[in-house]
Amino acid sequence: MDNYQYFGPYLSQLFGELTETQLKEIFAISKVVHLNTGDYIFKEGNTENTLYIVLTGRCRALAKTDKGLKALGDISAGEPVGEFALFTREPRSASVIALRKSTVLKIEESDYNNLVAKNPGFANKLTEFVIKRMRRNAFQQHKQSAPKNIAVVKLQPQQDITPWTNETKQQLGLMDVAINVYYANSQAVDSTKDFFDELDEHQGLNFLVCDDQHEEWAKQCITYCDLVLVVSDFYASEDIKPIENQLNLYTSNILNKKYI
Repeated sequence: MDNYQYFGPYLSQLFGELTETQLKEIFAISKVVHLNTGDYIFKEGNTENTLYIVLTGRCRALAKTDKGLKALGDISAGEPVGEFALFTREPRSASVIALRKSTVLKIEESDYNNLVAKNPGFANKLTEFVIKRMRRNAFQQHKQSAPKNIAVVKLQPQQDITPWTNETKQQLGLMDVAINVYYANSQAVDSTKDFFDELDEHQGLNFLVCDDQHEEWAKQCITYCDLVLVVSDFYASEDIKPIENQLNLYTSNILNKKYI
């Protein structure tokens, strides 16, 4: 991967501070896997002992229950997947599915063992990260991974939400959180496919503003988003608008995003 340096901070939070040589070594022994929405990284009961690290996108862990599949939580960029199999060598206790187009780093057990043999500190750092995540989950059962891409669906196409986006950018800027706002006709969007494929590499949060005047753009925004904000005029009727049906915003399935 040509832009492997971009993912250095993500890998550092798992393995500790990395040199350029160590970063190259990790990517040299790994396989970069591209996932489409609905693709499984692995399924519950699988016995392969492989470590995955989410580089871009968002995934969801699912477990079988008597009532069907239960969502255990979402996994965002920079988090490991399947690490318990490395430590316990037991079958997968849950399935993990891509909520949107995602990229993961796949490290086979033998390659991981060779890596930590050369860099013993990596195993300790990864173990520390896993323990912290388990502790966090124990005390914050309903805490979800923070969203990166946010689709802002305007129910009234003519509605100007610029004052709101500007105010949001200003307020979050005070907390050192950058916001990028994109529209269907944004000059920053030269190639739609390339734009969405590279979206996770943009610094800060990405607001993707869409309406029923640009349906294909809106569908892509929903595909690549982690969170959906539905924006409506305060005095508008409560009727379901065409765009809400076009985008299947309220269809119930395991890939559903969060809505506000």
